[in-house]
Amino acid sequence: MERPFATRALRLLCGVLVIAGLLGLSVATDAAPASTASCWGSGHSVVVDKAHQRAWLCNGSQQVGGAFSVTTHRYQPVRGTYRVFSKSGAVPIVFSGRKAYLDWWVGFAYGRYTGKTVGLHAVPRYASGGYGQAFSTVGSMAKYGVTGGCIREVPQQARTTYGWLRIGDRVVVIS
Repeated sequence: MERPFATRALRLLCGVLVIAGLLGLSVATDAAPASTASCWGSGHSVVVDKAHQRAWLCNGSQQVGGAFSVTTHRYQPVRGTYRVFSKSGAVPIVFSGRKAYLDWWVGFAYGRYTGKTVGLHAVPRYASGGYGQAFSTVGSMAKYGVTGGCIREVPQQARTTYGWLRIGDRVVVIS
């Protein structure tokens, strides 16, 4: 049976990366892998690629919409598959010493260092107005690692992700 082009191309790329690694070569990987092959049959889910500061929604093995930018922590959540266990339209927090909200909260893990809930959510919104991160910097490698462990999205995307994911759906962290 003939394999789809995307599958053959992905296998070829993986082979090249393995060989490069065995030879001790460094391979730049700035582009997010955002093809339908990147859902891997993960069901109704979101896939998060921390190394590239990107994520995408999946339905079975099909990507829904395009990849979108996120800001993540470098070391958590660790690579793995998690299940959504909580959702809230807005979670009150203290951010940078000020009252703020994490809008469109989707909880799926617990932090490695503090045990606090880790989730996907919009950039923190201050109660007094304004946001805790410029929207234009979400997805920027310069901001890689600035979160406490959560995955930040611009508000419009966070609302979409919140509406897409249900309790029990998967969050797949691939890097």
